[in-house]
Amino acid sequence: MILWYDPPQFWQYILFCGPFIGILSMGYGESKAWWYKAIVGCLYALPFLVIGFNPWVAVIPAVFIILFWLSNKSGFFANMFVWKIVEFCIGIIIGIAAAYFVRSNEILMIACMGTGGILFAIGGTGYKWARRYVMPILLTVFLWLGLH
Repeated sequence: MILWYDPPQFWQYILFCGPFIGILSMGYGESKAWWYKAIVGCLYALPFLVIGFNPWVAVIPAVFIILFWLSNKSGFFANMFVWKIVEFCIGIIIGIAAAYFVRSNEILMIACMGTGGILFAIGGTGYKWARRYVMPILLTVFLWLGLH
């Protein structure tokens, strides 16, 4: 039983959304070194820590690194883990991490997961603004709606 719940303050939402936009603007393409890609994958979890910690936040870097590695393997894994599927999965995990905070509202949970998966995936098809700006802003709005 929760006796007292203090929802995140306005400054926490700003510290979630602002850096998230910056982190999502960082490239992680084939021209980048592996250590850089791993850092970017770890940074994807960082903005969530301003709102709070949940187990899915810890999963984000692992999923990013593992799926990225599998997509760069030759043969079966390269065909199975094409980059659009990898980006969709990473976006879904980011959405699940946000949805965990608003788990008392099923509609917002679905909105978080859909926003993460769809906008992260289309961000790699030439609509980078969808991943870089729209996704973090929508997730911030959904978190605010679910936590207030």
